[in-house]
Amino acid sequence: MSKPLTPNQEQRVRQLIEDEIDGSYGTVDHGLLSGLTDDDHVHYILADGGREFTGTVGGIEPVVKTDFVTKHYVDTSVGVEIDYFFNNTASGIGGIYYDMTDNDLGGIESSLTTAGLGTGDGQALVTFATLVAEPGINTLRASVYVFHSHAEKTSGTKPVTLYAEIYSRTSGGVETLITTSEISDEITSKTDLDLHAVLTDNVDILESDRLVVKWFANVGSQGNAVDVTLYQEGSDDSHFTLPTTSDILSSIFVRLDEPDWNTLIDGSDAGSLHTHNAVYYTETEINNFAFIKADATVPMTDDYDIGNFNFQQ
Repeated sequence: MSKPLTPNQEQRVRQLIEDEIDGSYGTVDHGLLSGLTDDDHVHYILADGGREFTGTVGGIEPVVKTDFVTKHYVDTSVGVEIDYFFNNTASGIGGIYYDMTDNDLGGIESSLTTAGLGTGDGQALVTFATLVAEPGINTLRASVYVFHSHAEKTSGTKPVTLYAEIYSRTSGGVETLITTSEISDEITSKTDLDLHAVLTDNVDILESDRLVVKWFANVGSQGNAVDVTLYQEGSDDSHFTLPTTSDILSSIFVRLDEPDWNTLIDGSDAGSLHTHNAVYYTETEINNFAFIKADATVPMTDDYDIGNFNFQQ
């Protein structure tokens, strides 16, 4: 014959039944577990950074400054500025269009003059356009765009001020005004201009679109007609500053670590490029060097070691 439960045993049974009913049976305080400091779960990362990820880790867009960021966020949000330098090379567009390029061509100072300007606002001077399909972006960021130039009233007495506008231009020749700068002070002798255009919202464009910078003059009524000259190149260049995202670099440069030869444009021939010490040489450049074996006794000048050979110009 079984013995009756003691009061303590009865209480324990009652507690077990209640725990089973409310689902809390078997719950253990994590802090009471043993071996909490043992690193025996190698599929987890460590808070102190002691274990690296072994594969690509995805994520979402960050919200606060301490959040991790994704590659997409970096590519589209980290800003860079690209200068497009004005020069006097006629654009393929024709008319009063000239090139602006993402590198300074190093030419001597040039000038472009618009003569015989009478009274009136918004008179076209000269226009600068990027090369075909440049800069290769699809969004103009809400930001401040800067126009740096050198201008002079070279003839006449009418008062004159200048301003600039940014346009996008499709491959079909359709131009759309993006934004307009402030108006300069009155131009007399040769002076530096730093004008600014504020874009308050992002503007979508086509990746094949060019960017166009147009210069205009406002001419007052008093005095004689004026000639206005804009200067480019030389030691004091003129340029347009494009604020954009870091992904534009992929449309301008070929990566050294993972070159994508399919991105080469403007007649570049991937098959004719040669490398040495991470420097790329074209077939023409290679042909301009005279190769001499390293063990040759012929005196050499300006020699460069390229493995088993030296070469000199």
